[in-house]
Amino acid sequence: MRNHLTLAAAAGFLALGTCVAVASVPPPVIPANGTATFRFTTAVQTPQGKHSGSGTITIKHKQGRSYALTVQSDDGTTKTVALVVNSDGSVMPDPSQPAPVATDAPDAAARAFMADVALAARVGIAARKNAAAASYDVPLNLTPVGNGTPVPVTMRMTGSTSGIDKQYTGSAQGQTMTKLPPSHLNPTQLAESMGEGAVKHAVLGPVGGALAGAASLKRTAQEKEAEGGLVPDAIGLSVTTHLTDGRFHDIVGTQDDTVTVADKTVKIISTWSFTRSSP
Repeated sequence: MRNHLTLAAAAGFLALGTCVAVASVPPPVIPANGTATFRFTTAVQTPQGKHSGSGTITIKHKQGRSYALTVQSDDGTTKTVALVVNSDGSVMPDPSQPAPVATDAPDAAARAFMADVALAARVGIAARKNAAAASYDVPLNLTPVGNGTPVPVTMRMTGSTSGIDKQYTGSAQGQTMTKLPPSHLNPTQLAESMGEGAVKHAVLGPVGGALAGAASLKRTAQEKEAEGGLVPDAIGLSVTTHLTDGRFHDIVGTQDDTVTVADKTVKIISTWSFTRSSP
């Protein structure tokens, strides 16, 4: 599961960083043999505490359609994935590089990161494609905390302009049912389950769909074992993204999950941000 999460997150941010275009060579947002760097933050807040992470994402163009994406967390964890962008805009592991080594080590931070980057990439790519528009619609899935049913929505992003800077803001709401982890308000366990949900439901659409297949099959048996214990979850998502001179600059998202547990209402707040730092 971890390799699917890492690859899906890499695919999403590579698309956001290079603005991969369908049936065309990616435009030279990252120049030949150049790099682009982003800073990220993530957090899950519950009444039991807060799980947070931060770090740097570096996308380096190697040659042709080959890229290396490195995620370096501020806690010292580093992961590099070699990727190839196909002519149809899809992203796959570089076949010339050794396959990632599987590991069963817990990686809740990577799972939360994947869920966040999936949404950021979906909204950010749409912003770049519609930079001349006053507003645009983004189809996406609201992924609940825990292991729950996603909510398909269309989020309307509305723009405002100040000089060369353009800001888009939008929000969406939905109702679903979800199954929380055993320690249901532990923010680390919630972060892990959110990442699994993002992979399973292919938030990235055409970019993430092919990557999610194996993860979805693996989850099927687990879903059958977890049919009970579902609780209501009212999801609210708000997103703001900025473009500078038509280029992605930053994006911030906040998701509120209002979960009913034993007839008590509990609010879980998830936040994330990605900011381009260079070039």
